[in-house]
Amino acid sequence: MTLVEKPGTELYAIYADDVKAVHWFRTSGILTRWKEERKLLHWEMWRTIMFFAHWRRHWVTTADGHRKTRDRGREAYARKQADRCVVLLGECRVQYECLKLDDTAWAGALGLINPNDVD
Repeated sequence: MTLVEKPGTELYAIYADDVKAVHWFRTSGILTRWKEERKLLHWEMWRTIMFFAHWRRHWVTTADGHRKTRDRGREAYARKQADRCVVLLGECRVQYECLKLDDTAWAGALGLINPNDVD
């Protein structure tokens, strides 16, 4: 004797409903995980942009400090590092198009505007 004897019976209908419910819950779980992963990926992208922007500002400030002390070698190194961060931010802008950031957000990340001035 089998669990479901033949299509069209009451046992078969109950079994089919259970199978559909299991598949629905499994698919719902997969969808929820993908949505969460997508959200996390976007935040990781944003944190990467902020990381490079922070270090760009750091190296520019360091270079300005070395310029005041007339230490040209250290100033040049700091400017090179700042430029490297700008290149990496440019790559982020190309690769992270899915974030759909406007020019104001990118200018803020690059330190070209004061973020407090943005409404």
